[in-house]
Amino acid sequence: MPHDSPFAAGTSHAQRPVTTGASSRRMTSAVAVRSEADGVCVIVCSGEFDLHTSSVLAVACEREAAPGGLLVLDVAQVAFADSAFLTTLLWVRDSRRLVLAGPLPSQLRRLLEMTKVLDLFEIRDNTGQSDSQHLRERLAPAW
Repeated sequence: MPHDSPFAAGTSHAQRPVTTGASSRRMTSAVAVRSEADGVCVIVCSGEFDLHTSSVLAVACEREAAPGGLLVLDVAQVAFADSAFLTTLLWVRDSRRLVLAGPLPSQLRRLLEMTKVLDLFEIRDNTGQSDSQHLRERLAPAW
């Protein structure tokens, strides 16, 4: 990637619970990566993303997505996102073509609106879409 990742590659916590510091509350996050035949990389994010878990996304983007190719982040299942997740989104956006597939969860939309970066992202609502072909068809006009 042209820009250095905001997270060290060795801090990945993919698909396992992560204890958040002094708190007994457990946060979980997961990413599922799918590379399409046409070069589009789709990463589905689910769960809660904070300082301790946002590295999961950064590592997936760094390892799986081809530089310069289209990256689709499906964020519909993100239950919580903080400034670390936002930092990751901005880093990814600055390094490649990025589309956020939704619908955007209300908390994530609010984060993007409050930080005045919502307009920086290309957002596609994939409500009711059952597979990546439908998603590609919906994104086609933007390619």
